[in-house]
Amino acid sequence: MPTPRIRLLVDWDDDKVFEEIDEDISDDMLSWSCVRGREFASTLEATSTAGKLKAMLNNFDGKYSPSNTSSSLSPNIRQNRAVTLAHVPPLNNSGVFNGTTSKVVFPGVSPANIWAGGGTAEGLTRMSSGFVFQPRVWSKFDSGTQAGWQCGFREESEGFCKAEFVVHFDGGGGGFAAGNWRTTNAVVPLDNPFSRWAWVYDSDSVSNDPTFYLKVAGEALQVFTVGSGLTQVSTPVGTVDSDIAINVTLGEQASIFFPGDMDDMRLWSDIRTQTEVDDHAFKEVELGSNGLVMYVKFNESSGTAIEDSTGITADGTATAVTFKSAGIWYGYLNDIVPVPSQRGRKLAMLEAFGALAQFTEENVELPMATNIASGDVFDDILDELGWPAADRDVDTGKSTFARFWSKSISALKLMRSVVKSENGFIVEDRNGDIRFEDRHRRLLAPHTVSQATFDDAAASTLKYHNPVQQNPRLFIRNSFTVDIRQYTVGSLAVLWTLPETAANSPMLAPGEFRDFKAIYPVADSPSEDVGVDAWTTLVDSTDYEANTQSGGGGTDVSSDIGVTLVVKRGNSMSFRLTNNGAVSAFITLLQARGTPVAQSDPIPMISEDAASIVLFKKRSFDLSEHFLSSSQDGQDWCDYNVAIFATEIPIIDVELLGNTSLVHMEASKLLDISDRVTFKGLTQATQLGLNEDFFIETIAASMGEDQLLHTKYTLTPASGYSGFWILGTSELDTGTVPAF
Repeated sequence: MPTPRIRLLVDWDDDKVFEEIDEDISDDMLSWSCVRGREFASTLEATSTAGKLKAMLNNFDGKYSPSNTSSSLSPNIRQNRAVTLAHVPPLNNSGVFNGTTSKVVFPGVSPANIWAGGGTAEGLTRMSSGFVFQPRVWSKFDSGTQAGWQCGFREESEGFCKAEFVVHFDGGGGGFAAGNWRTTNAVVPLDNPFSRWAWVYDSDSVSNDPTFYLKVAGEALQVFTVGSGLTQVSTPVGTVDSDIAINVTLGEQASIFFPGDMDDMRLWSDIRTQTEVDDHAFKEVELGSNGLVMYVKFNESSGTAIEDSTGITADGTATAVTFKSAGIWYGYLNDIVPVPSQRGRKLAMLEAFGALAQFTEENVELPMATNIASGDVFDDILDELGWPAADRDVDTGKSTFARFWSKSISALKLMRSVVKSENGFIVEDRNGDIRFEDRHRRLLAPHTVSQATFDDAAASTLKYHNPVQQNPRLFIRNSFTVDIRQYTVGSLAVLWTLPETAANSPMLAPGEFRDFKAIYPVADSPSEDVGVDAWTTLVDSTDYEANTQSGGGGTDVSSDIGVTLVVKRGNSMSFRLTNNGAVSAFITLLQARGTPVAQSDPIPMISEDAASIVLFKKRSFDLSEHFLSSSQDGQDWCDYNVAIFATEIPIIDVELLGNTSLVHMEASKLLDISDRVTFKGLTQATQLGLNEDFFIETIAASMGEDQLLHTKYTLTPASGYSGFWILGTSELDTGTVPAF
């Protein structure tokens, strides 16, 4: 039975990377639980909520007590420190090599001659079965001069393969010779799980032999020496050939390619001990460790540049390498609180929330935009929040809003309005990315094909436990209404005036500045106007005047006033006035002009399912806080949702025990929100009578001190989407209708 290894990291120094050794607190973690996802009807109700993580920590030395001044962590236990929970191995992302074209080539020649005096080549890999010949992992070898070294695998046998290490010598007289060592038997597992391996060797003498270490996840470290699991195939002769003029390559040598995953690849100009290899088999080593000359972590998520974290070698260039994450949950620290001792143990509870919790607390205000796609709006919101472009996955969107703007409101609330208008979803990715899915995403590959089959049959590959069917009538809606409003732009007008005049005119001393915010329309305004199409930049003597006396008397010093930091929004314009003159100035006139936008009376659009109303009575949904602006868009929106929500919706909670098998463990690593799966509930034990495809909506995982990994999935039927058809991507069938 496989035992999961779970890694908990906290970015204590808030540098946006998990590099420091003390940021890995896995050894102190006793138990944990986390959840992320959404309700099925979140596309209507916009109830997407932040994920949550709780982890019980061993606090025997008090280091997680915020008030403990002797703890080095105490000053860094602060809100919003990044927190991630992930499977080990891999240690973060892994590089995926396709076995036919994938490789990474590092420029230059460093590091060179690591075996002189003793060195180590390590890898954390998972190789696929059915490979061709003898795929190389590390290669610093020139086939023309027969110089350098290489290591990899060969000879597949019953789910395992041999490991091989080759170092080239000059043959003692300018010829070619090589030391070639292999494991006597096929010992490295294929397909699953990840294995840490290391070749340790000193090339200073031809009489020296290497040692090979192998640690499979969940097993003890194995040690192989010549005569004890390691065979010398050929004996080196002469002096080792220098590799100083040869590049380092990962995944390829002589057009033979490695098929599988790589992570945490290390080269050392140092002989690593058995203890060192074992202790850091599934942990990162600290940068600057003695002898560490190359460290490739594959922490990238896209692109072709692969970093050597030591900085000794320039970034490598990847060909056809993709990336896979082992992440379970990512979010931000809320607090760590000591809890009462249990059975004599001092404990602390770590609590963290997903990114959406931060969006609840931050307000955004956006300018008026016209004819803008929902995905662009979502990007604008994230830009306003300062959310990195690399940490988002935003669909273009299928809805175009004739007018979009926002007053100062919660960013999450505004996102939810976009989601409702689009019929899309907000997702917190397992790696911390924010994902905006438009309504077509689930109609397109890979969501048209099931990624796994959950089966209740005793002999099934992916058997589940504890199935629970929620009330299938909970989300029935059979009558949809949306009020459509259209917008017209008025003439240029004064929209805001500073109410302080005469003796109350604000004074600016020389060099002093003051910030102002013009708002239109104000709350409870009787006007039909809802926003401002365009604000006019303030004009001297027209929009503002300044005098040396408060009542407008004295000398006109308007030209001394500078207008800066102008920010124009859909309902406001912010700006700063600065007195650049030598005398005090009274602001005797201040106004803001713009072109107002007015909305029409509502045009109600409605769609109903008569048969559903007969069966379940009328269950209405009125769309509010939306940005649909044409009657056609409104009608399409109503029709689309009637098709999905008018019938009974079998929502299933189902649990997988990751320890059951490697297949179960892989499913817990790879399945994600919006993935399509097949659910079979046909046995007498389950008695659900279901055999159809579902989408994953919520993932909740937990593990206690018993080391049992429970992952619960909330599934909703894919059948509600199967009736929609997209030109060029879907099969046309009877009953299908175009997806709007």
